[in-house]
Amino acid sequence: MIEELKEAINYGDGLIYIKTQSDDEHNISELFGVQFNGMSTNKDMEVNLTESEISGTSTLQSKGKAVKTTITSSLSQNWGYVNDKKDSYPVIVSNQYGRGKTILFAFDLLNSEDRSKVSSLIINSINYVTPAGSYTRALADEPISITIQNSTEPVDIKVTETIPDNTTTDSISPSASQTNNTIEWQISLTGSENKKLQYRLNLPDISGDYKTNTEISYSNQGNYRLYGNYDLTFTILYNSAELLNKIISDLNSLTAEVKDAEHINKAIKQLNKINNNAANRKEAENNIENITDAIAELKEVTIDVSQIRLELDEILKIWEKKWWMMEE
Repeated sequence: MIEELKEAINYGDGLIYIKTQSDDEHNISELFGVQFNGMSTNKDMEVNLTESEISGTSTLQSKGKAVKTTITSSLSQNWGYVNDKKDSYPVIVSNQYGRGKTILFAFDLLNSEDRSKVSSLIINSINYVTPAGSYTRALADEPISITIQNSTEPVDIKVTETIPDNTTTDSISPSASQTNNTIEWQISLTGSENKKLQYRLNLPDISGDYKTNTEISYSNQGNYRLYGNYDLTFTILYNSAELLNKIISDLNSLTAEVKDAEHINKAIKQLNKINNNAANRKEAENNIENITDAIAELKEVTIDVSQIRLELDEILKIWEKKWWMMEE
């Protein structure tokens, strides 16, 4: 599970982590670019907040002991520190891990009595680690947002959304009528009112282009007239089987020294165990384990395989989604 978490962040997800114990089970410290060095000598220390993406220069009163850390990555930043007798060390650390962002709070943030600052830190941290966009892939659920801006007098609007074949939707907001591949909203807007319509488009495990169409009409004396048509296209470059073949081909094409080649060959061996036709959760779990084992082998090589790792993260997400969709 921890290895899957690491790969989700490497792929582009974000993580906020509050740590109150100094253990480093599963080497989770690598996500934050730090080393854990035991617990603080003092307790209830003042945290010195630096000017950063989540706060201005300020202080925060902590409760209990903190976890002592040392920054080990050039991508990590000290966003808050404590003075612990003669020692000074960071207790708020941000890091770039692959395409994802992380923030570590190495003290019991939630027990601080300065609720206003705690709330601000959490909100700003969420905004910071939230991915700027999504990566289209097989079985992705793409967020769709339609914003209607009315700059004139009150008006009735009809929005008809047509989704492509082999896709489904969920999380439609506000509620709308849906028939087959069509979603329809009928809304009334006051003068200068804006309205946001949202849903999630569930893509299939089939490569190709998937185009949505948004048709907006307005009421004119009871008759709806077309205002405009808008298309949005999502492209799945590879289905899960095609992506697996590409990854194995990319690995076979690498030029590597003997030690690296051993790890690469072990990774290929794990990937060759994947059952593209897995029909239940147990078989899907086996595939997930084979993928994480392959990634573990590639993390040992000295040559740059970062792009292949991202492809492995993608196929890992596909099989996690397949597992979720399967019955027990």
